[in-house]
Amino acid sequence: MKGNREKAKALAAIRGFFDSKGYTEVFTSPLLRHPNLDPNIGVFRVEGKRLYLHTSPEYPMKKLLARQRHSIYQLAPVFRREVQDSHHLNTFLMLEWYRPNASYMHLMDEVEELITSMAAEEWGGGPSLLRHRLGQEIDLTPPWPRITVSQAFQRWAGVSIGEMRDRKLLQEVFNQKGLNPPLGDSWETWFNMLFVHCVEPRLREMKKPVFLYDYPVEAGLMAAPHPHDPTLVQRVELFAKELELLNGYTELTDPKEQVRRWREYTAGERTEPVSEGWEKTESRNRGEVPEPELDGELLNSLPRLGLMAGAALGVERMLMLLWNLEDIAQLSLSS
Repeated sequence: MKGNREKAKALAAIRGFFDSKGYTEVFTSPLLRHPNLDPNIGVFRVEGKRLYLHTSPEYPMKKLLARQRHSIYQLAPVFRREVQDSHHLNTFLMLEWYRPNASYMHLMDEVEELITSMAAEEWGGGPSLLRHRLGQEIDLTPPWPRITVSQAFQRWAGVSIGEMRDRKLLQEVFNQKGLNPPLGDSWETWFNMLFVHCVEPRLREMKKPVFLYDYPVEAGLMAAPHPHDPTLVQRVELFAKELELLNGYTELTDPKEQVRRWREYTAGERTEPVSEGWEKTESRNRGEVPEPELDGELLNSLPRLGLMAGAALGVERMLMLLWNLEDIAQLSLSS
């Protein structure tokens, strides 16, 4: 079990990494007038107030960036209404950073360098960073594999993202795999179910961490469109064995497109259905939170971001990887 001294040393290493690359550490308020609008993330409302505890410092950091385009990062306790288990807490420490004139491809390079530098310090340097995690061998020696979401589905689920937009074909895939999604559910739900059953288990088998990128637009609320395929967005996630560590993307900077996606995601109204036969996205339970209004200040900030890459990393999960821990509660940094 690691103590406060080791935890403080790890946080100092994170700060040292970003400071050395010219980033400025910032601090923003955890109380927001507008909650995160991602329908998959539950929020906490302050009792008696129209204020919300942030699920991420993303919105205020983007407002800062609109006033001064400079590389910034923040280590912030965040709050999410979700089921707690060995990988999830209602309160945890998030590392979030933004880099102007960069894309999601740069984020992959940067987080790979961050984690390998911390592993070298924890495990000792050398030509390779190889050890065991919970009885399985894991090698953090760069470079790490990079796989598109469509390649992953084609390889492990037997269907590409393009083919998944044909409901009849996708239903056949589910039948072959013995999966029975609820009739009339959204395409995103079908996508997530197939991901959990077919893709995630194979990611856990990989010896090295793996980047999964180029997600379908339905799974990238605030990510920029892919330059060559309007059905995809420039989003990346990082997986290491059973741990999902990073979510990042090239930022969406078109306010009209952002409003369209927000309304589609939160109100359950797809303005452009994926294909015939798919039902409209169902509204999701966001706890005791009323239908939120859009953050006009944030929307006005988006065009001023320019080309921008942003990422969020769960600090406790990264340390679970480095310290060979099974339960996130063993090192809650935010309690």
